[in-house]
Amino acid sequence: MKRYVSAVGFALFAAPHLSAAQRPDTLQLSLPNAISIALDLSDEVRLSRAQAEIADAQVGTARSSALPQLRLNSTYSHAWENARAKAMIFTTK
Repeated sequence: MKRYVSAVGFALFAAPHLSAAQRPDTLQLSLPNAISIALDLSDEVRLSRAQAEIADAQVGTARSSALPQLRLNSTYSHAWENARAKAMIFTTK
């Protein structure tokens, strides 16, 4: 009988505190919100988006090889006159 009373007392006093402690941890989501969160955070979705971007880049690369290409090259060189070499020319004359 004592055990029954203590079990009922525990259920009356401790159970509301336990359920109240669990309430702040719960998150209520609607189905559209849950789907949008899953699509944003899913590794598989991110992987498939990355693969789609890679495929788009490969299409762009393939198309660019069909277009004409223009390449320009230029060089510039300047020879500085050496003051010592000029002095040698004047002294040897």
